[in-house]
Amino acid sequence: MIKLNRKRKNSLLVLFFSVMFILISLTPLVPSAEVETRLMVNAIGIDVGEDGMTVTAETINGEENEVVYGKGDMLVDTLQDLNERYGRRIELGHCGLIALGSNVTREDAICIFMNVLSDGLINTGCSVVSASGSAREFISKAALLTKSTGDGVSGFISFTDSQASMTVPSILEAMQALKSKSGVAVIPILGFKEKEEESGQSGSQGSTTEQGASQNNQSKTKETEIVPPKTAKMLSRETYVLDEEMSKGLIWLLPRSKDGMAEAEMELNNQTYVLRSVIESKTTDVSAKFEDVPVITVGVETKLKLAQRYAVLSEVEKGLSLNELHDMMAEAYENSIREEVSRLAELSKTDDFLGFKTRLYRADPKRFNSWDGDLSNARIEYDIKATVL
Repeated sequence: MIKLNRKRKNSLLVLFFSVMFILISLTPLVPSAEVETRLMVNAIGIDVGEDGMTVTAETINGEENEVVYGKGDMLVDTLQDLNERYGRRIELGHCGLIALGSNVTREDAICIFMNVLSDGLINTGCSVVSASGSAREFISKAALLTKSTGDGVSGFISFTDSQASMTVPSILEAMQALKSKSGVAVIPILGFKEKEEESGQSGSQGSTTEQGASQNNQSKTKETEIVPPKTAKMLSRETYVLDEEMSKGLIWLLPRSKDGMAEAEMELNNQTYVLRSVIESKTTDVSAKFEDVPVITVGVETKLKLAQRYAVLSEVEKGLSLNELHDMMAEAYENSIREEVSRLAELSKTDDFLGFKTRLYRADPKRFNSWDGDLSNARIEYDIKATVL
């Protein structure tokens, strides 16, 4: 028997593992037959009505996405119905969005989220929005949007979450908000609209051109475009919608949104200037404590880059210093932010969608347990600071 030295042993081990890794790389991790029996889902919509629950899914099927649906009394029944309808098992591991129908209540949402999270059906980072109408219609239009954006509505949600001044919660964040001491979740509302048709070209090419254009138009599916979230749905004891004016305060109070546009009016020399600025940075802090009454402190600090400098430079030419002008613009923004934030903060005394009770509990659990839970006499203080660049 030939005795191998250490160098020879190491060489054989390297050769063995190299061959093994090559064989593994040539073997698919998931059998192709198993992949072909799955419905890979990009986004789902959930509607709840008197006749039960309907789940509409946007599936990933090569270059074109399809819309499928299932019905049932509960979520598990609905998904099973969907499997049986299309002869494939639904796979939600890649799902990036859950759209709730406009008729979904707080209790419905808790039931849906608990089922999804407890069964591990969807990634906890999956985003949650509310549709402006039915979730089925929302998902159907989302599939058309995919053709023009490449990654569909899920990609737009990722952009909206940080860039468009409206935080979109994940399913885990929404569930945590619903099960917190406050018990309320804020869900942005998204909708779609058909793109405006381009006006036809006129000329001397006669009916042949018109007939060809007509055939082309009939062969094309109408494209849709998304409506950025300007309103929000409150999943509280009573489900209701914050209109666009009320929702402006969410730009400053929701945590992750950091970019977008901000407006304010400034009076100067008997003239009203509408200031428009890009939000360069934003920090939000909501704290609470017990004194003679509950005291809530809402703090917002932001840096803004003025978009139309030319509109106010004339005032500098009239003798106003640049520093004075910046101070006046900062004050105008601080007043505007305080007004927008205070409307929401006062409303939150009723339904607490800003989480006042949760913060009071964290500040002093013993005092909280002996407190009657009434926020109507709470004192709200504001610390607003704006800097215009």
